[in-house]
Amino acid sequence: MNPTYKSFLIAKEKINKIENTQSQNQKGSITNQFSLYHEWPKIKFKLGEYFQFEEFSITGLQNSNENERVSTLFKSLSRQLQLHQWSQLNKLSLKLWWQSDITDDNMKTIGQTLSKNFADLRQLYLSFIDSIKISDKGLVSLFYFIGRYLHNLKELRLILDGCFSVTDQSLKIFESETSKSFSNIEKLSLHLGSCGITNKGIQLLSKSFRRMENLKRLELNFKNINTINDIGIGEIMGNKMNRSFLNLTHLALNFSGCILTDEGINILANNIKKLTNLQRLLLLFVGCFRLTDKCLKVIEDEFRKELKHLEFFVIDLSWCYQLTTNGLNNMRQVFSCIPKFTLLYS
Repeated sequence: MNPTYKSFLIAKEKINKIENTQSQNQKGSITNQFSLYHEWPKIKFKLGEYFQFEEFSITGLQNSNENERVSTLFKSLSRQLQLHQWSQLNKLSLKLWWQSDITDDNMKTIGQTLSKNFADLRQLYLSFIDSIKISDKGLVSLFYFIGRYLHNLKELRLILDGCFSVTDQSLKIFESETSKSFSNIEKLSLHLGSCGITNKGIQLLSKSFRRMENLKRLELNFKNINTINDIGIGEIMGNKMNRSFLNLTHLALNFSGCILTDEGINILANNIKKLTNLQRLLLLFVGCFRLTDKCLKVIEDEFRKELKHLEFFVIDLSWCYQLTTNGLNNMRQVFSCIPKFTLLYS
């Protein structure tokens, strides 16, 4: 039997044996904290040709109260599976939602494990929604290991919504000389909703984007951050257009709940219209109640000609109470030429 497949069967058997799990201190075991029952994260394997692992996913549930479960999990799996098997792994997904007990030490452990055992990853998806114990210290450690060792990484998706102890300091690592791997990113999704980010943090991100010359898809979520205003929205692409943005085909920006005015939308629209390779655009301004019909006219004027090639354009202006029915209807008419145009408003 192929040794890779044999190790896979051994690991799978251990994970599925709920009633026969050994003590937590036994070496190489998957303990009852990691059994497939209602409080245990779901684990998914995807085997490719010759039984090589192509995808590995862990999805956590709510109300975990075991601080070391993440680090122990990685260590246990690494012992159970021969490490050379991970060399073919393309995608790793770790989703621990509402895990209030995930700490900075856990983040460092995850980073170390990634750098040692998953160095050839191409896609990495990490979600730590509402993990209130994660701070800049833990995130900087994680970014350090990802940026320095995952040289083949092409897609990074990091969900940190509700981690309010994360501030601008965490974003400095993106432009650090030790984070060379980030320059190879083609798809970046960064969710920082309700985090302690300010306009300065967006400025730091903008500087780091200059190094991402291969960037084709960008998704940024700054939902419900009331320390971001027109200045911040102007920093997204910089005062001078970052050359890396010119290759963008997909762009999604969520500024819902931020302190934006018509002037901020004017600056943003003026930059987006220069993205001549753009195919899909998603803009969310839910609850930006200072916006008026002036911003609608600006978007129409800037996008009408330059972005007529868009295949997909969604803009959400729900709860922007100063907008009028006439203004919204006119926008629908102007962009009716776009195959998939959606204007959301309530």
